Amino acid sequence: MGQDRKFNDSKAHKLTTEERKHLIEPDRILQLAGLKAGASVLDLGAGPGFFAIPAAEIVGSSGQVLAVDISDKMISMLQDEIASKGISNIQVLQQDIQEEQNQGKEFDFIIASLVAHEVEDIPSFLSNWMKSLKTGGKIFILEWQKKEMSYGPPINHRLDPQYLQSVFNEQRIHAVQLHEWKDYFYYVVATKN
Repeated sequence: MGQDRKFNDSKAHKLTTEERKHLIEPDRILQLAGLKAGASVLDLGAGPGFFAIPAAEIVGSSGQVLAVDISDKMISMLQDEIASKGISNIQVLQQDIQEEQNQGKEFDFIIASLVAHEVEDIPSFLSNWMKSLKTGGKIFILEWQKKEMSYGPPINHRLDPQYLQSVFNEQRIHAVQLHEWKDYFYYVVATKN
């Protein structure tokens, strides 16, 4: 990831605030995106588990979440949260999400929440991780709206939703749904054919 775009993990405490949970509502948005009980989930750039933990609750004991992040601090925070809550269906992997290393595993649902704008090569990123998605599986990408606001990264780091849609189209993934989410975000859900 470009250093100028990479999240500064010294601000990691801001990722789990009640204000942020209210602003994004990760459990609600995951359900709207189609996450179901029993699913296998890959959370790319999982951070301290803002989406991984609600995903684990949604998929329940018959499902599994693999939470991937490169940051030592984020991994430590997530492992502490898993231990404190007694969560048994999240596995943690420290890895750069721009490198494909899925060891042949396939998932029903992939989460890339507020990380795509940090990726240097979006087409390669999506192509690599779509290989990890089962046929009929969904990838969920949440991003900041490309407009000036007091939250989030600078506007020149934000991704235009039509750009993401065009990247999916170039990769012949046409079952793409685009939704605005509250005043700050949009999300894309694409289904693998």
